[in-house]
Amino acid sequence: MTCHPLYEALNKIPKYELHAHFTGSVSRSLLLHLAAQGTRLTAMERKRLERPVQDLQDCFSMFPLLHKLIRGRNRLHLAVEDIISNFSQTNCRYLELRSGPKDDPEHGVSFEDYFFVLADAVAQTSQLWGEDAPRVAWIVSVDRAKGIFYAERTIKLACELYKKGFVCGLDFSGDPTVGDFKEYRKLFDRARDQGLPATIHIAEVPDAVDTETILEYGPERLGHACCLSPTQFEALLQSRIPVEICLSSNLVTAAVESYENHQVKPLMAAGHPVCLATDDFALFESDLTMEYCRLADALQLTVEEIKPIAAQAEQFIFGQDV
Repeated sequence: MTCHPLYEALNKIPKYELHAHFTGSVSRSLLLHLAAQGTRLTAMERKRLERPVQDLQDCFSMFPLLHKLIRGRNRLHLAVEDIISNFSQTNCRYLELRSGPKDDPEHGVSFEDYFFVLADAVAQTSQLWGEDAPRVAWIVSVDRAKGIFYAERTIKLACELYKKGFVCGLDFSGDPTVGDFKEYRKLFDRARDQGLPATIHIAEVPDAVDTETILEYGPERLGHACCLSPTQFEALLQSRIPVEICLSSNLVTAAVESYENHQVKPLMAAGHPVCLATDDFALFESDLTMEYCRLADALQLTVEEIKPIAAQAEQFIFGQDV
């Protein structure tokens, strides 16, 4: 990751990560370590853990394996420590991590306790890193592939944790080829009534109805926004909703053909608010600094031109009081 000619200079710029999935951001080195610590994996699972993600469905096929490895309080703590360590090395000053709550009584973590365990891990790790550690805020993810019952339970918990200051917002994500946001709209309306901001994955794949429903809802932020029709693109520009740009992720999952043809180019040309993000640091093997290197290449930008792009992301954070 460090061989890019601008990497060292861009690494010094303060950054804000607003689109990072928790389990997908645990480094491959820690995952391999955890796999060697008594986790029962098949030969196929071990082999799968060692190879890069190849496409969208391959990405989503990885998550059951990641959840199998990152279970229990101790491993959750190790994962948080690993993530904070890696983001600290890219001069990330603020980090929003997103995750769906996990019900894992076998390993002593309940659905209701999950985010308390994560918050405790952040507190302990931040003490070790001191001023070098980014401020960390948690976003509760609603997986569109898990159905309404899971979403109701998840959003109810999110509202309770938001009032207590343990989470800062909601995410709607998961396999974009499954489910439809209109099925969940009323639940997100209830959460909005209680003050929770939302960031919603949109147009990772072509889906006109789902995309238009999400744009009409108007969340506080949008993720990806790659596969938009000209009409949808104009509607996005009119909305002024900030877009979380995940360059490496979008190339690997074939949402775009190249960095040069990425939607970030016309968005920035139109002066639309954007922020760069990693999506899944480990799965896509690209840290936050490398995302800025790729933006510099795609748009032929200098380090000085990158600085205000990185700085503006602070305006879009959810965890204002973290």
